[in-house]
Amino acid sequence: MPPDKNLTIDIDYFLEKFKETNKCNDRKFCFLLGAGASKTSGIPLADELVDKWLRCLHTRHGKHKESNFDQWVAAEAAVELDIDGFDISRKAEFYPHVYAEIYGKDDPSMGQIEIQNIIKGKKPSIGYLLLADILTKTRHNMVVTTNFDNLVVDAFLSDRDYMEVHDQTLAHHVNNNAKHPVIAKIHGDRLFKQIHNNPPTLGESWEAALKEIFKSHYIIVIGYAGNDGGLLKILNAANIKKHNGKEAQGHGIFWMHQEDVVPRAEIEKLVREAEGKFVKIKGFDEVLYQLWKCINGPSWDTESLIKHGENMLHEKHVKYFSQNFEELKKEFAEVVERVQGKDECHQETGKAPVKNALQYSGWEPWEKKAQAEPNIALRDAIYQAALKEYPYSAELYGNYAVFLKVHRADYDNAEHYYKLAIYFNPADPINEGNYAFFLHTVRKNVPEAKRLYLKALEREPGVLENRVRFIYLLLIGQEYDEAENYAKQGWELLLKSKKYAKQNQMSETIKNGNRHNVALLALFRGIVYHHKSLDDAPALGRLKKLLHKDLDNKNLAYDAIKDVFAETVKEGKKLGLYIFLYETLKSPSDFFLILNDLPIWKEITLIDLDGAWDD
Repeated sequence: MPPDKNLTIDIDYFLEKFKETNKCNDRKFCFLLGAGASKTSGIPLADELVDKWLRCLHTRHGKHKESNFDQWVAAEAAVELDIDGFDISRKAEFYPHVYAEIYGKDDPSMGQIEIQNIIKGKKPSIGYLLLADILTKTRHNMVVTTNFDNLVVDAFLSDRDYMEVHDQTLAHHVNNNAKHPVIAKIHGDRLFKQIHNNPPTLGESWEAALKEIFKSHYIIVIGYAGNDGGLLKILNAANIKKHNGKEAQGHGIFWMHQEDVVPRAEIEKLVREAEGKFVKIKGFDEVLYQLWKCINGPSWDTESLIKHGENMLHEKHVKYFSQNFEELKKEFAEVVERVQGKDECHQETGKAPVKNALQYSGWEPWEKKAQAEPNIALRDAIYQAALKEYPYSAELYGNYAVFLKVHRADYDNAEHYYKLAIYFNPADPINEGNYAFFLHTVRKNVPEAKRLYLKALEREPGVLENRVRFIYLLLIGQEYDEAENYAKQGWELLLKSKKYAKQNQMSETIKNGNRHNVALLALFRGIVYHHKSLDDAPALGRLKKLLHKDLDNKNLAYDAIKDVFAETVKEGKKLGLYIFLYETLKSPSDFFLILNDLPIWKEITLIDLDGAWDD
């Protein structure tokens, strides 16, 4: 029968309590997750696994071929499996017994392989992505789970600082006051030791750690049926109606369950004694969306919240590049629709459904507005306002970092925003390259800059600006062979590019915005040849071809490049030419006409860009 009505509150009341508690800096929530949380990620529930394994037992070794499965379960299974009180209507409760029967006697390792195969390839649902966002952005950063899967961790952004504990020998490391997310996997991990046998105790280390967690946090239970006697024992013993030894202003535990799930009598007893409440929910994804909404936009209209949510999902999608982003957006829209209803999920103007309103283009207008603003102080204010509107935009963080470096010379804050840009999109080679350039030219941290350049070029070898800046670093360090190698690779990539193959003329593919970098590629090869006393005509001929038309001076940091000439160009009759070439690239309008009048420049033969550059 359903739990006592006096123990049940509706979801709206719970969300109000959550919002109130969230305003109190000394109050924290802990998420206790069971198998139900992973259902929408494609991982079967305990009762589904029990049903599967019972059918395996039914047919094992050819036994029971004559009998009907349902008849066997009702009349013979309890005796044959030696399970007291076996009841197929409560099969999830007998998971440990059935697991032990099928995997515990012959080869226990096969059971772990079975679990690994079930979990393999599963990706976090929308609920897990939203949970990860809550864990990383708020003080509510504690998860206790009986699940073997890795969905909580997989939902984090790359390189996120978190602690995952899956063995009781490490349980003492769980810190209630940790600033980073903590995931306590009390039954083990899919790749390590797993606990399937429902022990009466989880061990002293887990008991001590969990008691402290449950005493100092409000507990939100989602997807957990309470079939683990060891964990229930700790919940009972933790006196969770107290908060840090004082009477809590609210309830210590909120036990979520779906409409068609009736909590067992033991669970109702626990919730009553803890002065907790049951909360009916539509599902894991839905309630996590509602919690996430409370934190990120409690007073926002639907359209604004959708844009904010889509922005967050776009950043998280970086890690799951193999998953179709349109599917991710569709899943998010469906969750919102299930929570708020179809009618509420229409925009105020045009009445278009939410799923059609999801267009990831929110940060670009802010960037254009900032770039168009000539006043530096006002441009700074525009960036700050944009980041409040789109706090997960790697593009905005990266562009703001460049602004702070170039226009404010605020290097400490610039570095902070470079790091945020990479944090929110670890796979973006542009932000990675910009930060590497900053580390090299401002912080003088050559090893770390080189590491980032190599990482960015490995991911996207065709980003010319990263390649040119890396070659510059190599030239400064007098690593001429490596500089020539990367310059040669860059030219070959230009010749092989899809755009070149389509146009069949490299000269037609080089627009003004990219010609600077191509010109620098040729110039740097010429510097290497000149330094080695080799024929630099192939480089200068191509550079002359590139400079045949005037260049604008857009988006290039030439100030640092002058060091190349002081450190790498040997004394000789062409030294002045190379320095003048640098000045021409730096300020085309001032030097271009003079360059064409230099006798030494007139002697250089133009070389067509479309042919192979053979050494």
